[in-house]
Amino acid sequence: RIHLFCFLHIGSLYIFIIISFIVSSVTVYFRDLQHFIGIALQLLFYATPIVYAPGQIPESFQWIIKYNPMTYIINGYRNIFYYKQSPDFMALGIVFVISIALCFIGYFIFHKLQKKFAEEM
Repeated sequence: RIHLFCFLHIGSLYIFIIISFIVSSVTVYFRDLQHFIGIALQLLFYATPIVYAPGQIPESFQWIIKYNPMTYIINGYRNIFYYKQSPDFMALGIVFVISIALCFIGYFIFHKLQKKFAEEM
Protein backbone atom coordinates (compact mmCIF):
# COMPACT_ATOMS: atom_id res chain seq x y z
CA ARG A 1 0.00 0.00 0.00
CA ILE A 2 2.97 2.33 0.38
CA HIS A 3 3.35 2.65 -3.39
CA LEU A 4 -0.27 3.85 -3.61
CA PHE A 5 0.45 6.39 -0.89
CA CYS A 6 3.44 7.71 -2.85
CA PHE A 7 1.34 7.93 -6.01
CA LEU A 8 -1.23 10.07 -4.21
CA HIS A 9 1.43 12.19 -2.57
CA ILE A 10 3.03 13.02 -5.92
CA GLY A 11 -0.36 14.03 -7.30
CA SER A 12 -1.02 16.40 -4.44
CA LEU A 13 2.43 17.90 -4.87
CA TYR A 14 1.62 18.70 -8.51
CA ILE A 15 -1.49 20.56 -7.41
CA PHE A 16 0.52 22.58 -4.88
CA ILE A 17 3.15 23.38 -7.52
CA ILE A 18 0.43 24.67 -9.85
CA ILE A 19 -0.97 26.92 -7.15
CA SER A 20 2.52 28.13 -6.23
CA PHE A 21 3.56 29.01 -9.78
CA ILE A 22 0.43 30.95 -10.58
CA VAL A 23 -0.04 32.68 -7.24
CA SER A 24 3.60 33.68 -6.79
CA SER A 25 3.86 35.21 -10.24
CA VAL A 26 0.56 37.10 -10.09
CA THR A 27 1.06 38.35 -6.51
CA VAL A 28 4.12 40.33 -7.61
CA TYR A 29 1.90 42.50 -9.81
CA PHE A 30 -1.21 42.55 -7.59
CA ARG A 31 -0.01 42.91 -3.99
CA ASP A 32 -3.50 42.87 -2.48
CA LEU A 33 -4.09 39.44 -3.99
CA GLN A 34 -2.35 37.81 -1.03
CA HIS A 35 -5.28 38.69 1.23
CA PHE A 36 -7.78 37.11 -1.14
CA ILE A 37 -5.63 34.02 -1.53
CA GLY A 38 -5.92 33.27 2.19
CA ILE A 39 -9.69 33.44 1.95
CA ALA A 40 -9.74 31.34 -1.23
CA LEU A 41 -7.55 28.63 0.32
CA GLN A 42 -9.79 28.51 3.37
CA LEU A 43 -12.84 28.07 1.12
CA LEU A 44 -10.99 25.35 -0.80
CA PHE A 45 -10.25 23.60 2.49
CA TYR A 46 -13.91 23.57 3.45
CA ALA A 47 -14.88 22.45 -0.06
CA THR A 48 -12.61 19.41 0.28
CA PRO A 49 -14.14 16.43 2.13
CA ILE A 50 -11.46 15.99 4.76
CA VAL A 51 -13.46 15.81 7.98
CA TYR A 52 -16.70 14.74 6.33
CA ALA A 53 -17.68 12.14 3.73
CA PRO A 54 -18.70 13.36 0.27
CA GLY A 55 -22.07 11.65 0.68
CA GLN A 56 -22.99 14.03 3.48
CA ILE A 57 -23.14 17.00 1.08
CA PRO A 58 -26.60 17.93 -0.23
CA GLU A 59 -27.25 17.08 -3.86
CA SER A 60 -27.40 20.76 -4.87
CA PHE A 61 -23.76 21.27 -3.76
CA GLN A 62 -22.28 18.05 -5.16
CA TRP A 63 -20.85 19.97 -8.12
CA ILE A 64 -18.39 21.68 -5.75
CA ILE A 65 -17.09 18.30 -4.63
CA LYS A 66 -17.05 16.97 -8.19
CA TYR A 67 -14.86 19.77 -9.60
CA ASN A 68 -12.46 19.99 -6.66
CA PRO A 69 -9.31 18.04 -7.61
CA MET A 70 -8.31 17.54 -3.98
CA THR A 71 -11.52 15.56 -3.41
CA TYR A 72 -10.21 12.65 -5.46
CA ILE A 73 -6.84 12.69 -3.72
CA ILE A 74 -8.42 12.82 -0.25
CA ASN A 75 -10.78 10.01 -1.22
CA GLY A 76 -7.75 8.04 -2.39
CA TYR A 77 -6.07 8.49 0.99
CA ARG A 78 -9.34 7.54 2.69
CA ASN A 79 -9.64 4.39 0.58
CA ILE A 80 -6.07 3.32 1.30
CA PHE A 81 -5.84 4.00 5.02
CA TYR A 82 -9.43 3.83 6.25
CA TYR A 83 -11.18 1.32 3.99
CA LYS A 84 -8.01 -0.71 3.12
CA GLN A 85 -8.81 -0.80 -0.60
CA SER A 86 -7.34 0.59 -3.78
CA PRO A 87 -8.25 4.13 -4.81
CA ASP A 88 -10.25 4.95 -7.93
CA PHE A 89 -7.41 4.94 -10.47
CA MET A 90 -9.54 6.29 -13.31
CA ALA A 91 -10.49 9.45 -11.39
CA LEU A 92 -6.96 9.88 -10.04
CA GLY A 93 -5.48 9.40 -13.51
CA ILE A 94 -7.67 12.14 -14.91
CA VAL A 95 -6.72 14.45 -12.03
CA PHE A 96 -3.02 13.73 -12.54
CA VAL A 97 -3.11 14.30 -16.30
CA ILE A 98 -4.94 17.60 -15.80
CA SER A 99 -2.51 18.52 -12.98
CA ILE A 100 0.54 17.89 -15.14
CA ALA A 101 -0.95 19.92 -18.00
CA LEU A 102 -1.82 22.77 -15.62
CA CYS A 103 1.67 22.54 -14.11
CA PHE A 104 3.16 23.30 -17.51
CA ILE A 105 0.72 26.17 -17.98
CA GLY A 106 1.59 27.50 -14.51
CA TYR A 107 5.29 27.27 -15.31
CA PHE A 108 4.70 29.09 -18.60
CA ILE A 109 2.84 31.89 -16.78
CA PHE A 110 5.59 32.11 -14.17
CA HIS A 111 8.35 32.13 -16.78
CA LYS A 112 6.58 34.79 -18.88
CA LEU A 113 5.94 37.11 -15.93
CA GLN A 114 9.32 36.45 -14.29
CA LYS A 115 11.14 38.81 -16.64
CA LYS A 116 9.61 41.89 -15.00
CA PHE A 117 9.74 40.76 -11.36
CA ALA A 118 12.74 42.96 -10.53
CA GLU A 119 11.04 46.05 -11.97
CA GLU A 120 7.89 45.46 -9.93
CA MET A 121 9.69 44.80 -6.67
